[in-house]
Amino acid sequence: MTVVQIADSPYGSVEVFLDSSYGKRYDNYHNEVCWYFNEQLMRVSQSYDLIFSILSASIPLAYDNIDWDIDNHWLNIMKPGGVFTYDTDYTVSLSNGNYNIKDIKAAVNAQFVAAPNGMNVSMDYSRVTGLATFTSDAPFVVRPSTLSDMLGFSSIENVESTTSVPYTCTGMKKVDIRRTQSLYIISPDVITDSFDSFYLSRSSCLARIPIDTTPYNNVLHWRNTTGILSRVHTHNVNSFNLSIVDDKRRIIKLQRPWCVNIQVDAITHKDVIPYQQRLYMSNGQTIDLPPTSMD
Repeated sequence: MTVVQIADSPYGSVEVFLDSSYGKRYDNYHNEVCWYFNEQLMRVSQSYDLIFSILSASIPLAYDNIDWDIDNHWLNIMKPGGVFTYDTDYTVSLSNGNYNIKDIKAAVNAQFVAAPNGMNVSMDYSRVTGLATFTSDAPFVVRPSTLSDMLGFSSIENVESTTSVPYTCTGMKKVDIRRTQSLYIISPDVITDSFDSFYLSRSSCLARIPIDTTPYNNVLHWRNTTGILSRVHTHNVNSFNLSIVDDKRRIIKLQRPWCVNIQVDAITHKDVIPYQQRLYMSNGQTIDLPPTSMD
């Protein structure tokens, strides 16, 4: 699909300016926004398809990177017991908020100080190496969690401390407390011709915006310099339903309004992916799958 096809269309381009301050928000989500217009923006015949182009977006990086809804607010330290003693463990739990590494370090250490006798665990962070370290007076294990993974420890298996005194455990990778590495603008009401490996199928994603800065630099201003177009499976537009989600397609609760600039064009209908015979094995027999509605 190329921009050249747009020149062959008898329809003009429609540019739409969307500000979440003037859209309808749903009660369950903070940034799933729908805009309804008093007039129909564009309608095309069945011989044409509509394409959406996200031209630019301004998204405030004002959201909680520690959020109970995505279960990244806790980590657990366990001290193995001896022959006649039980294992001792303690779970640190952070409140929802937008934390930097100093905030996390202070909150974690404050809870360890208040922990029952016998824990004696503290957290430190090196600005030189970018690694976090836990220290204690006895062997311990950092158990897997989403927060421990953000702090550079494995989220898959327990990470044991060293066997020397003082007992320490240093992260295997640099601290990355971003909730997500990219923001995705999706339209839940439409399916595009884009494919998404997260779903292993076609997508509702209109744009992916990498976060190449820290989450504390106010607003992310993004322009579509690649010219990516998204063909959508609809033939008329009089409303837009957009959401901003993270890498795992979870809606991000933005705390301030965001804006997006969309261009709508029409192109001559063309099967981007022609139907090809697809074979499927069922009970030892080969079955030809017919085309789906998207083929």
